Amino acid sequence: MKEHPSKQMEEIEQLLSDYYVKCSNLQILDVHLYSFEHRLKNLPLPKWGGVPRGSELDFIFGQPFNPAFEKYFYSFTKEEKELSKQMMSLWRNFAYTG
Repeated sequence: MKEHPSKQMEEIEQLLSDYYVKCSNLQILDVHLYSFEHRLKNLPLPKWGGVPRGSELDFIFGQPFNPAFEKYFYSFTKEEKELSKQMMSLWRNFAYTG
């Protein structure tokens, strides 16, 4: 049975992002890697695109707690606000201790 085109697009996008973003980082020493794979519940983009690159920055810089951001862009769930608190703590500790 032939796959739906959106499924094929999702697989191509995953392949290319793994190749250009994740694999290229493996050639560098002393690099800390992470993979942010949480797709926002209210993200106004097609699901086949997965998690947009850089979307973790909203969580790291506390955008779920910024009323102006929610007014002009999109809102965050209670769980996403908790995730933001955890991520801010993790990044703060990493910056402090290395």
